[in-house]
Amino acid sequence: MDREDKKPERGFYLEAWNGSSLIYTYDRVVRGTIDIERPCVSILGSIQPGPLQAYISGATRGGEGDDGLLQRFQLAVWPDVSRHWENVDEWPDKKAKDAVFELFNKCLELHIVTPNLEANEAELIPHLRFDTEAQALFDEWRAKLEHAIRNDEYPPALEAHMSKFRSLVPSLALIFHVIDHSDSDAVGEESIIRALAWAEYLDSIGKFIFWSSKAPMNQG
Repeated sequence: MDREDKKPERGFYLEAWNGSSLIYTYDRVVRGTIDIERPCVSILGSIQPGPLQAYISGATRGGEGDDGLLQRFQLAVWPDVSRHWENVDEWPDKKAKDAVFELFNKCLELHIVTPNLEANEAELIPHLRFDTEAQALFDEWRAKLEHAIRNDEYPPALEAHMSKFRSLVPSLALIFHVIDHSDSDAVGEESIIRALAWAEYLDSIGKFIFWSSKAPMNQG
């Protein structure tokens, strides 16, 4: 998507990141104008350390990739490869696989089986709120984040990455809520605690990945 002819695609992924647009209009010479309702895209994949380091270097030094796309990969993790290896020869866990598929189907039908979801009159997007205890924990965490962002505790590229944690943490909390407590009409304390634990872990990984552009990367 760094190529000149891929700018429309790049723009789409930039906008579809937050899932708050009601319609995205996409113009193609051959196919004409396409209206995509409520676009929201998640990307799952991997990349080798070398190309990632080169891309981060360009994106953090005012290169063409410095448009915020890199910072939108908020669940980026770094493999912690053990030096120990042993062969495991066993059948896949069918029970676990079935449980995951059941969860996917539950999410697909959420707007039907969960009448507590409300429609926001301004955006017409279903939503839930934190309960009182969860809101207090989120507010306390966000106060610390805002202080760190505003007091130069992060370099600019990492600051842009961390600023998007304002939405990442509630998003994770909502996912945990849907998995375990979808019968409740508010996201509770348990879900936000899990989300904050993830945020702490992803904060450390983000620092490692972004600062890696200044030094050789390895898995040691």
